[in-house]
Amino acid sequence: MMNYYKKSEKAFKEYIKNNPQCTKEEWDKFAQENYLFSAFTLAAHKNASSFEELKRKIMKSFI
Repeated sequence: MMNYYKKSEKAFKEYIKNNPQCTKEEWDKFAQENYLFSAFTLAAHKNASSFEELKRKIMKSFI
């Protein structure tokens, strides 16, 4: 069974790595087109209160 959270988190890391100045709306559009979790869902899993905090938390775990 596919784990869509892990797939979305990995894709988010790569997307942010390639587009560090992206916005929540840009990610949500990309996520919808590629059947991934939205920024809101990822933030809920990471307990982040903003998109910028989400980016910091996910990239911190990426390093």
